Amino acid sequence: MSNSPIEAGGPAQLSSASSLFWGTATACAIGTLYYLLNFAPAVTDWWLTFHPITQHVRAPYDAGIHYAYPPWTAIFLWPFGAIDIDLARGLIGALTVMICAFTIQSLGGKLYAFLFTFLSVPFFQLVINGQIDALPILGLGLLALESTWSSYLGVWFVAAKPQIFVFAIPIYWWNFKQRWPLLGVTAGLGLVTLIIWWMWPLDMLEMARRLYTGRDTSLYPWGIPIGLGLFAYAWLQKDGAWAAVATFFFTPYFPPYSLTGIFLVAYCRLPRSWSMALFVLNWVIGIYYLTTPLPT
Repeated sequence: MSNSPIEAGGPAQLSSASSLFWGTATACAIGTLYYLLNFAPAVTDWWLTFHPITQHVRAPYDAGIHYAYPPWTAIFLWPFGAIDIDLARGLIGALTVMICAFTIQSLGGKLYAFLFTFLSVPFFQLVINGQIDALPILGLGLLALESTWSSYLGVWFVAAKPQIFVFAIPIYWWNFKQRWPLLGVTAGLGLVTLIIWWMWPLDMLEMARRLYTGRDTSLYPWGIPIGLGLFAYAWLQKDGAWAAVATFFFTPYFPPYSLTGIFLVAYCRLPRSWSMALFVLNWVIGIYYLTTPLPT
């Protein structure tokens, strides 16, 4: 038998696969940026919420903006406030592509997982709307690395939009070697946020209650038993990625574009044939929502 690293699946082959993966991701990110700058329409999420909130980081709930997220989410978005609003949306879209690629690699996913994610209807909606699901997706990728620095950062990125992946946190935390220091630092910083943005969870929940929901893919409350079963499975397997998916079944409102993260995890965890079937289902669901009138 040949000892060639390429034939043996050694470092050279791995390097080639990695180059192909990241080359594809980079090309998709550039294409996304070009499309968003030249063809995509202006939409409410980025224009009415996320770009304006970058100017009100100190008091995000008093700005008259429909902002129903933790205060540090506005801090993460703050650098984009100094950029032209169209360019900022384009950069967010391109970064979303690269963040999805990073998290897929962190979860052990292959190139097909990235392509299925990038070519999905929810992903198109996500980047066109200028939505910020890239933050919890990045958080999941950081948690999956299971290093000290990535775990401390990952918790805050997942919590930036908690309704997407928050159930991943307890499993990654429990299996983290330095779980108690992580809990102490996170709790301490959380207390600081309550002081700086006084009792902000009450403001956030009140704002969320007022928001118009529009299209919704949530299975709540009927999906709770599925979510409990999936979370139990994730706990036994010590797999925070499946726990992240379980979050979907507990969330009362889950817009179609946020299925991007759910499908991303599934493509990384399921066999290729199942992923292909899920990709087809993805498009069936997408076409249904695109052709169904909004609720009045």
